[in-house]
Amino acid sequence: MTEVATVMLLVWQQASYTHSEVL
Repeated sequence: MTEVATVMLLVWQQASYTHSEVL
C-alpha cells in the first residue's frame, strides 16, 4: 500500500506541476 501511495503522490505532484506550467 505504501508503494502505491508514493507512486500516486509522485504522479499527482507531476500533474500539479504541469498544470501550474500551463497556467
